[in-house]
Amino acid sequence: MGEEEKSTASKEVIEAELNVVLEEYKTLREELLTNIDASRQVLNLTLTGAGLFLAISPLLVQSQLPSIFLVVPFLFYAMAWAQLRYVLLSHDISDYLRKAVEPQIRRNLSELTPTTQRDLSQVLAWSSRGGGLLKHHKSILMVPIAGANYGIPILAAVFSIAAYFVLVVSTGSAISLLDWLLLAVNACAMIYSVVWGFRVEFKS
Repeated sequence: MGEEEKSTASKEVIEAELNVVLEEYKTLREELLTNIDASRQVLNLTLTGAGLFLAISPLLVQSQLPSIFLVVPFLFYAMAWAQLRYVLLSHDISDYLRKAVEPQIRRNLSELTPTTQRDLSQVLAWSSRGGGLLKHHKSILMVPIAGANYGIPILAAVFSIAAYFVLVVSTGSAISLLDWLLLAVNACAMIYSVVWGFRVEFKS
């Protein structure tokens, strides 16, 4: 086999590898967009749930069952955990694209034109630079903005618990054993949600 034939065969292998990597890139980008869309749907559901909760709050107060305000937060915790799942999946996909797939694409492009001094550093550079402002939110001041999607359901849970205490104090009711148990579980769920929220947002 002559040098030209070897060069042609090598180029075909590189092109085939590039096509495979590009297909993987497209698939993962679609999965990333799907996660973002699902996260938006959960956020819309959270806002709808919070609005409904505010609308029926007067009826809950009239029912003289303050324990309900300690049960409602678990719906919001579930929404916050769903948001965290989508954020984690998006982080993992973004990291894999940035560290593995995109460098391979640039290498393949460089190998296809070895004699040309081309600057390929700007190819897919958006992800390589970190994907924008929210990928550089290592400051605690950015947490409310970057974590708004799952911060909203946690905030709604806090309001529900606060409403419970307002109702108990205003009516002079005693806190039952069941309520103490619900308060303890709420505290655990709240700490769990906040800790994982910070871990996700400050994940490198």
